[in-house]
Amino acid sequence: MERPRTFACGAAVLAVALLGGGVSGQQIGGAVPTFEVEDVPATYERLRESGVDFFTEPTAVGTATIAIFDDTGGNLIQIYETP
Repeated sequence: MERPRTFACGAAVLAVALLGGGVSGQQIGGAVPTFEVEDVPATYERLRESGVDFFTEPTAVGTATIAIFDDTGGNLIQIYETP
């Protein structure tokens, strides 16, 4: 995974990652809204316990750790952390 591209809009920053190929045996691709978090495994557990359906479990991709979930509208959203 390439480092997500970031775009500043005032005080807000949007990150978008381009995914290609597969993660954990799943085929995905395209632009995915991406949110940087401090701890992917902890965020994954908190969101999963709140009922969020994840497409992938926390997965190491290069130096990053990512997890991808469905927003209930069929859109994939990624969370990531880097060292």
